[in-house]
Amino acid sequence: MTSRIANNTMSLPYLLIPLLVIWLLAFFPTHQAMVHVWINSVTFAHGFLIVPMALYLFWQRRQFVSLKDAQPSWLASLILLGLAIVWFVANAAGVNVVQQLAVVLMIPMIIWGLLGFQVLKQVAFPVGYLLFAVPMGENLVPLLQEITAWFSVKGLQLVGIPVYWEGYYISIPSGDFLVAEACSGIRYLIASAALGAFYAYITFNSLKKRILFIGISLVLPIVANGIRAWGIIMIAYYSNMKYAVGVDHILYGWVFFGIVMLLLFWIGGKFADNPITLQSTTNTTEADQTLPKGDSRFSVSQDVVQPIEKQHWRMLVWLTVIIICIPILTLLNQPSAVSQVAFTLPEKVANWQLTKKQPINWKPTFSTPHTTHVTYQNDVTDQSLFLFSAHYTGGERDIELVSYANQLFDDDNWKILSQQVRSIEIAEKTYSFYEYVVEHDGQRRLLWSWYVLNNKVMTNIYLIKLYQAYGKLTGQFYGGSFLAMATDFDIKPSEAREKLQRFLTEAMPLLTESLVSYKP
Repeated sequence: MTSRIANNTMSLPYLLIPLLVIWLLAFFPTHQAMVHVWINSVTFAHGFLIVPMALYLFWQRRQFVSLKDAQPSWLASLILLGLAIVWFVANAAGVNVVQQLAVVLMIPMIIWGLLGFQVLKQVAFPVGYLLFAVPMGENLVPLLQEITAWFSVKGLQLVGIPVYWEGYYISIPSGDFLVAEACSGIRYLIASAALGAFYAYITFNSLKKRILFIGISLVLPIVANGIRAWGIIMIAYYSNMKYAVGVDHILYGWVFFGIVMLLLFWIGGKFADNPITLQSTTNTTEADQTLPKGDSRFSVSQDVVQPIEKQHWRMLVWLTVIIICIPILTLLNQPSAVSQVAFTLPEKVANWQLTKKQPINWKPTFSTPHTTHVTYQNDVTDQSLFLFSAHYTGGERDIELVSYANQLFDDDNWKILSQQVRSIEIAEKTYSFYEYVVEHDGQRRLLWSWYVLNNKVMTNIYLIKLYQAYGKLTGQFYGGSFLAMATDFDIKPSEAREKLQRFLTEAMPLLTESLVSYKP
């Protein structure tokens, strides 16, 4: 009886091959989107290495995996179904990172469902390591920029160099510096986390050592990046802005990061554990003495392969159905033809007259072709207000209302002095707007932006995505609009706020009502 169980379980891993192929094909667009990010983003280019590294870790553990208690799990299949539903909703909302996370998390559920939880535990780290392939973490960039700026300023103050600090901008007597997104250290952090986790797993046997090393791998690049930024400013200061102010500072950064990681691995190597080996022997007593006591992971059956049990075939069919059904539903739920956008701007709002002048130094970049970019001129004060609108019918493929590809202004030319969500009282109603105070060559500008969905003014992008997903899944209207206004000011941004508030008191009802006219 024991021999039959062992014999059957030895052939089980081969069932994973067709199941993973089906999974790969069923969610191919999501995999393709991940690879597209790897190709086009330096931050996530490491994604190409994650799958080979995970396969290497899995191969290293293959002789330690015991299939003795491999049993199908219906609970895992239900979790897999839940992940497929999450993917379906995220696909409708156009949230790529959630789609990709859901798809990658399906792999452990497939293993659990077909082979059981005990087998999944034995390969948990190699499988979990695949999460590093998902392009995520960009939301940490603003926080990392602030930390980097703080380190730089404190370092300059420590050595007595005069410094003025405003947001991400640092000014010293020699010149000005911007802690841009590329200087935030997000690339170092993600690369360090992936390398640190890999190194910890292959170097240490102790869970405490692994967790400690991974923790250091997360903290060290943040501190190192702050020191790197401070060092670059110091070099620029003492060289009178001759060195470390162009492309070369990026090179210095990677060289510095490489040295830091080599030092970390060298120190980690001093505390490395002896590798665990499994002796292939027929003497089970002798083999058990070479392995950790009470650890059932380190056992391998030496029996001959026999046919797979019927329960595993049933689970294979059930998991296959789950994997292919949801993508088929997505294909059946493709958007239908949409009507043409029709958005009419008011010709006159109080003392503000719509003109044919193009806004000065302001060119937002949005994915939709349905945009409007105009200037309003005040008949009394001759001041100008700029208005931009972008409209999404919801039927255009790969064109999203909320997307990182949409840029309100060129951040290479305009530096952000402040940004926040501001609540404004307009016509006895409270509205929330994104507010940006930006500057370009001494010209200061205040911008307000917001979204309109189904005659509702919104700023929460996650809520907007949920609204759009609900509209798409229920066959209702799921398009929307993005609107922004801007005006210049001399000294205080409060002057510009009052100007925009007076304009929107009259214009907001007209703007939101006209947006309803293009619902399909």
